[in-house]
Amino acid sequence: MDFLPLQRMWERFELSLRDSDAAAFFDLMCLGELLMKTTVLGLVAALESDKDRHQYRLLHRLVRTDGIGEWDQVLQEVLTGGAAHLLRSGARSEQKELTMRVAPESWQFEAVTALHKCLKVLNPKEERLPDKIDGRRWFSMFAHLRNGTRGHGAHVASVLGKLTPPLKRSLHLMAGNFSLFARPWAYVHRSLSGKYRFTPLSAGVSSFERLDLSSTSFTDGVYCYIDEPLLVPLLQSTPEAFDFFFPNGAFSEWRFELISYITGSTAEGDATPYREPPSQLPPSSTQGLGVLEIRGRAFTNLPPPPTEYVRRSELEQDLRDVLAFHERHQVVTLFGRGGIGKTSLALTVLNELAEQGQYAAMIWFSARDIDLLPDKPLPVAPSVLTQLDVAREFCRLTEPEGRSDKSFRHTAWFEECLREPQFGSTLFVFDNFETMQHPFDVFCNGPQSLPA
Repeated sequence: MDFLPLQRMWERFELSLRDSDAAAFFDLMCLGELLMKTTVLGLVAALESDKDRHQYRLLHRLVRTDGIGEWDQVLQEVLTGGAAHLLRSGARSEQKELTMRVAPESWQFEAVTALHKCLKVLNPKEERLPDKIDGRRWFSMFAHLRNGTRGHGAHVASVLGKLTPPLKRSLHLMAGNFSLFARPWAYVHRSLSGKYRFTPLSAGVSSFERLDLSSTSFTDGVYCYIDEPLLVPLLQSTPEAFDFFFPNGAFSEWRFELISYITGSTAEGDATPYREPPSQLPPSSTQGLGVLEIRGRAFTNLPPPPTEYVRRSELEQDLRDVLAFHERHQVVTLFGRGGIGKTSLALTVLNELAEQGQYAAMIWFSARDIDLLPDKPLPVAPSVLTQLDVAREFCRLTEPEGRSDKSFRHTAWFEECLREPQFGSTLFVFDNFETMQHPFDVFCNGPQSLPA
């Protein structure tokens, strides 16, 4: 097997064969749990961010669950449920492999059939399989098998010995054919010198080696390459990649349990990122107004100027000068560390320009996901995350004719307004531009803008 965690588990299984039938079977069950949790975490990592926080909601569930059945439910939601529309295009192959109904000659059918044989050993009255099945059935059946053996069963070694060959066959088919395990995987670590180190966890990690690290920042962790390197949340390892840890329940206010199926050891995970309830977040304090209003001599939805703002005369004048000659600057960017005052600076100057009529219209889009309060950071709901969000918000503010028709195309209207402004000279402002999905595409295809 190319995927290192699975390879290590197969090695453990081969050793346990010398011990007993029971030991070999239970190691295969550990391998199945590792395969299942890796699949779920990998596909959850492939979800695009959205305002309803689907990805966070699913991770919130996973760190709290003590049963493998909940993992199966999360997988079903990612594949066909409320989060399915958020899967990246690159992960559609995995989605298709697990949701398409296939005939007996497929590897999915063979894998499910082998697992079904295990269930028939435990319960001869187990209902027969349909003529066509989908691959996601394997995960539900594995959860059933796990609960009937490791969870609640008390079977003698002779029974477990009958289960081992078909279970091994089923796991070989899943691990050897599912596209997710053939992707590039790596552990990414940044050394004290600031250089990134990639520890390969699978074959073909050239995708990681070709990355331009001068303009990319990575958090230490396990990554899967699906269109781009995606941090796989809740799957933990080290730069040496000796062991791999998965969530195993026991959630408390500050920590949850992690388990290694390879060595059987446990560790503690930090529960702090998952303490917030998965409910809808409040809007940012700098979210744009809900309507366009006349402010001075411009139409705008700008938030009001900040009340507690320390004036920066030189920076304010620099920004005024740049925006005064807007035809020379298609894109203006304010950059600096979080909380330094970029948004406050922009709002101060922009509200002044609105009074002066420097632009006929000034449209504010907020992608802010955290308000940095004096005492603590506060998670907030971004108003826009995607190019489509931007187009829809623009249409909502400008109220074009026919916008309520089903055939109305928000992006087409927005693109038309970029080519021929409907309100005269228009300034588009993006607060926390870097938190948008695919910011590079928006940057290249977008209008004259001020990312703040």
